[in-house]
Amino acid sequence: MLVCQGKNCRKEGAKAVYKAIQKEVDQRELKKAVQVTKTKCLEQCKGKCVAVDYPEGTWYRNLTPSDSKDLLDSMMARDVNRDLAGHILKNGTFKKVK
Repeated sequence: MLVCQGKNCRKEGAKAVYKAIQKEVDQRELKKAVQVTKTKCLEQCKGKCVAVDYPEGTWYRNLTPSDSKDLLDSMMARDVNRDLAGHILKNGTFKKVK
């Protein structure tokens, strides 16, 4: 999981989002299955507080710390949380989630 720490995302609470996801990973003892990494700006500023399920290619947007449980549930089930997803990689092309 790549979690944006660019200027706009940080203004919207990206540091707290990162910490919440990391805490959830720790509590579920998923450190061997899920690596949470802070990144510089991912250039998806309209989706403030952006994270990417990598290598699956699902981009999540408008995240808050309270989304961390649902986000990890989706990741571990290999299912896309359409309430949180902004774009999905499908057949080599990103498709916007409606």
